[in-house]
Amino acid sequence: MKLDRYAEMAAELRVRPADASAIMACFGLDTHEQRERIHTLWRRRFEANPALFATFTEAVEQKSAVLQSKPPNDE
Repeated sequence: MKLDRYAEMAAELRVRPADASAIMACFGLDTHEQRERIHTLWRRRFEANPALFATFTEAVEQKSAVLQSKPPNDE
């Protein structure tokens, strides 16, 4: 999963945390193991590269703002 896609997922999770399982499934993460694997991979990347984490954080902020500005059923 590329950074932009991971940020998109994180933004959706931030805006709609109650829908976490469905959101992650839409991103191809159907099992707990798949989810843990991708989160661990990105956590390691971010620990090794703070600039990458800053880029991710900014992308999540921007994507969250866009999602929050949409009407609830506009998906």
